[in-house]
Amino acid sequence: MSIRHFFLILVAAVACSGTTDAPTAHGIDAPPPPPTPPTPAAVASITLTTIPDLAVGDSVPVTATARDAAGALLLGRTVTWTTNNPGVATVDSKGMVRALLPGTVTITATIDGLSASENANTYQLVVSSLAVSPPTDTLFTERHVGLFVTARDQFGHLFRGNYVTKWTSSDLTVATVDATGRVTALRPGSSTITATVNSVSAASVITVVAAPATVDMLGDWTMTLSPSPSCRSRFPAIAQTRIYTIRFSKPYTTNEDFRIDITGASVDLFNAGRAWLKGTSLTIEIPGDTQYSGWASGSLLDRLSATEVLNIWGGVTADIEGPVIHGTMTGEINYWSPPADLVTGPTFVCAATVHVVTLYR
Repeated sequence: MSIRHFFLILVAAVACSGTTDAPTAHGIDAPPPPPTPPTPAAVASITLTTIPDLAVGDSVPVTATARDAAGALLLGRTVTWTTNNPGVATVDSKGMVRALLPGTVTITATIDGLSASENANTYQLVVSSLAVSPPTDTLFTERHVGLFVTARDQFGHLFRGNYVTKWTSSDLTVATVDATGRVTALRPGSSTITATVNSVSAASVITVVAAPATVDMLGDWTMTLSPSPSCRSRFPAIAQTRIYTIRFSKPYTTNEDFRIDITGASVDLFNAGRAWLKGTSLTIEIPGDTQYSGWASGSLLDRLSATEVLNIWGGVTADIEGPVIHGTMTGEINYWSPPADLVTGPTFVCAATVHVVTLYR
């Protein structure tokens, strides 16, 4: 075979092989075409939730519902919200409507080019009625009372907004009133205290009577002191009623009406106390002295004997009835007897609110 014939046979073999393996334009390796997406249902109707009347400053959410021609609910549609008067009420991208000024506004929701609207009425809350408490009161001269005003809106609800109350007195020689409603009684008589908000008013009638004459407390009084009935039986007989002299004198400072000193044959120590007098009510302070671990020490030490001591402190509240003053002490009467000491503390502690106190001339 010649070389020429060999190359012709080889070319023919390659040609035959190529026509068998070459892919075509519509071969099995080509991907299928993508599916055609369905056409979204058209919005046929939109409904909005009803918008109630709104007080200025209040907000309410509004919801838009879209349906197709068959009435089926359409979800996931974008809603665009608008207001025709943003000075009266605004609406945000989520449908929250907020009232700014009194008036009427139209809120519109648009979905896929279709719109629906709801009207909203806005109004201003106003103070429609007032009540003053207490409506009447009686005061001694130089005494005070605080009046309180309650405001309601035009719907009878407690007013939720801010307001300024103007207070006036019909007779400033009888009673005055400050900007907070605090009344001061000056002389016997009657005065009408009026609270006014805008053009709405309410009043309280204050009657002033002369205060009782101030009791002359200065000088020495006899004071008896007995432990509370709840623990009196646990004290020895000598400690169940103690008698002292209590002296009222001019105070050191303006923080109290009187300085008090307590003396007696058995009184070993007393740091000066204080007293206050308001009409016929008397308050006395018998001060505490030192605080130890677990118990307190008073500044009134009453030595019952060479080995027994009462340690007393507390506050006395009393009512004056002529030459006799009846009161009770809130505090402690501590009884000490051997082997009690500063480490172990008192033998017995009577802490109560009704230790019995009597003062007389």
